[in-house]
Amino acid sequence: ADCAGLIKRKNFKNGQMESYVFFDNDGKLLSSDKGKRRHLHLNAFSPYGNRAAVGDYIDGQREGLWTFYDTYGQLSGVENYKAGKLNGIVINYLNNGDTDNVIIYKDGNKNGYYRGYYHIKTLEKEGWYQNDLAQGDWYFYNVKNILTAHSYYLNDNSYGWQYSYDEL
Repeated sequence: ADCAGLIKRKNFKNGQMESYVFFDNDGKLLSSDKGKRRHLHLNAFSPYGNRAAVGDYIDGQREGLWTFYDTYGQLSGVENYKAGKLNGIVINYLNNGDTDNVIIYKDGNKNGYYRGYYHIKTLEKEGWYQNDLAQGDWYFYNVKNILTAHSYYLNDNSYGWQYSYDEL
């Protein structure tokens, strides 16, 4: 039977992927790996045959640098893992390749300065996360990079005076 797109075969044991194989619809091998000594390197592909994700599993959990791609093979994100939890800088990209947002994670929680951007490379908002909760001063900008609001957060809730600025 004809099969459109990608053919993938994954082998699991005790809930952990032990090996995988990706073929295109012509049967051409795109990538494969058989885990060795608790380690599996994943090079996954989208149904269109474009790279979708690259990273390592150690003992069934994501470890180290992972890169993700959209269905067209364009870089869409970079994440760092330690023992299966996000740890370190995470960067997400827009379809045009510009940065969408940047955040630091520690033990799976947002912990650090966050910057989110509009599709035209200007800053949309910035502020701090601590244990996955917005904390302290947050600043919001319009597409012209003009400050439009300043808010203070305590444990992810607005706290105290909040300021909004009208555009001229």
